[in-house]
Amino acid sequence: MSPADTPLSSTLSTITAGASVIAAAAPTLCAVHCAAMPFVAAALPSLQAAGRGQLLGGLCMHALGRRLAFYFVIPCGLLSNAVGYPQHQSIPVTATSLTGIATLTAAAAWRPVAAYRTPLNLCGCAMMLGSSYYGNQLAQEAGRDCCADRSSGCSNGGCE
Repeated sequence: MSPADTPLSSTLSTITAGASVIAAAAPTLCAVHCAAMPFVAAALPSLQAAGRGQLLGGLCMHALGRRLAFYFVIPCGLLSNAVGYPQHQSIPVTATSLTGIATLTAAAAWRPVAAYRTPLNLCGCAMMLGSSYYGNQLAQEAGRDCCADRSSGCSNGGCE
């Protein structure tokens, strides 16, 4: 039995493959989230007003929006930055995305900006989505995008 066939190397190989799949999915999830979040930001207050607080068992839409921000938006945004930076290697792109995350965090958590939550959410999502798009463009131009190595299983999913 060679050292490459040990159970530890097999386990590490499986973990590495799983992490690679998650890392590849993170920017996609972030892009979907950033595209949908402006609609969600507009829909949550509308649902609250339309149901007079009685829709979804009286669930406060603001509380739901905060939970979405804290448990999905912020972690996915940070993960997307961590995964995307080695590909685009652009500090301004990462800084813009992090500013968008900070804007969303402020809108969700900071009471003095409560009157401006919707515009802040829209601006934060726009910064995150725009920086993701521009970072992907930079990565493609540099040949460091997900499809740079066609043998890795990427099937030209919008890479050209």
